[in-house]
Amino acid sequence: MNKEIKPDVVKPTKTSFLFKLGIALILLSFLKWGVLLYVPFLPYSGNLKISIITVLLVLAEITFWVGVFLVGEETYKKYKQYFNPINWFKKAAKEVLDEEKRELDAEKTGDITDKEKSDIHKKELSDPDYKEDR
Repeated sequence: MNKEIKPDVVKPTKTSFLFKLGIALILLSFLKWGVLLYVPFLPYSGNLKISIITVLLVLAEITFWVGVFLVGEETYKKYKQYFNPINWFKKAAKEVLDEEKRELDAEKTGDITDKEKSDIHKKELSDPDYKEDR
């Protein structure tokens, strides 16, 4: 009769106060990074500017990670993937590859319009390696 006792872990939903607070803390941490760009232009001594920058960096990191904790791991991973620059151009690249595949299939089957032929001809003229790649 060994029953595992699972702790009650409350996952924040997208409408809960904790979730909204987490998002606000993450946005606030980015705002602090923006304020860092303004600090060198303040009329204070160099030592005070360095202290302000250090405090803002530490507070920005703390608020970011507290916000991540509040929104949950799944949401963090989703936004991390969304803001990753590697993923920004994947959709556009896929669309270009699909368009080229459609053009090649149309050429092979003969289902190509005059406009598509002229577009392909323009590509061949502008890119000498275009024909070799095909």
